[in-house]
Amino acid sequence: MTTGTWNQDLLYDVYYKTNKSDDYILLKEDLSTQENYDLDFTQEKLDDDEYITETMFDFGKVDKGFRETISPTMNCKSLDTLQDNDTFTNHTKTVGVYFGVTAEANSDWTTITHIPDKPTCPTLPRTGR
Repeated sequence: MTTGTWNQDLLYDVYYKTNKSDDYILLKEDLSTQENYDLDFTQEKLDDDEYITETMFDFGKVDKGFRETISPTMNCKSLDTLQDNDTFTNHTKTVGVYFGVTAEANSDWTTITHIPDKPTCPTLPRTGR
């Protein structure tokens, strides 16, 4: 994951959940919104049958107009159990509280897996002696 950068100078924390955790687990704390970090979740010690299911940025209190200046990105490895034409839906949620009122925006997108045919290497003619 790259964290992107943000238009207000703040410190924030990054958390994750796994299929075996009910609570968020702290990955990194006190990151600067002015720096684009490259976070590697594969370095986390997980059980063999455990995988990350959620990530969260906690910015704390932000001022009006808070937004990204460089978009965060995420590259993910899918489970080896996925088959061709399997589908799954990703969810994203943004939550804010203003004067005790919670506002939430959600977005979903569905992915259909495609496993390409394995390329075959042609047999090249032998040359030389």
